[in-house]
Amino acid sequence: MSAFAQFRENERERRRDHIVASAIELFRKKSFHTIGMREIAKEAGISPASIYRYFPSQDDLYAEILLLRLPGLEQELQKYSKGDSLLTKKIAEITIGYFLTHDAEFQILCQFMLRKDLSEGAKAKFDALEKYYIRLLKKMTPDSERADGSRLLYPTILASLIGIAMVINNQPDLSREEIRQLIHIPIQLIVDGIQ
Repeated sequence: MSAFAQFRENERERRRDHIVASAIELFRKKSFHTIGMREIAKEAGISPASIYRYFPSQDDLYAEILLLRLPGLEQELQKYSKGDSLLTKKIAEITIGYFLTHDAEFQILCQFMLRKDLSEGAKAKFDALEKYYIRLLKKMTPDSERADGSRLLYPTILASLIGIAMVINNQPDLSREEIRQLIHIPIQLIVDGIQ
């Protein structure tokens, strides 16, 4: 690749990163569902037509945000070793806590899980992210080599954690301490299902 071609590619990546950062900044200010591509383009300081040169659809942009942001959860989970007897509970607590403190990413994740009409690119990114997280769960849980080989076990665990986070998220009158106390019940049910 020529130096000029490399420069153009680097510039394209820098602009994509800037658009993603602008969208994330908007998510901090406004509700995820009220933000459109025009508003993201305005925040990024580019024309609405220009944004589509980097992201063919809003779904593609949101999938990129998930790919960049959700793996931060792995850093939190890696702090616990397999020797920790509370590992499974800790994984659930950290995952739910991460979802609750990253609202825009959590809303995108929920939207992608419910929709069937995602663009091909966004669906491929979301599927890759889901597989990544399931592999992470398998690696982190004490009994990752289950004899029954159930294909649905880890996707069900992931869906359960997301469901718990959704229920908690819809209870805005709960304090953090009340949430901490309440999540132990469904988490224990998940842990019992794994063991």
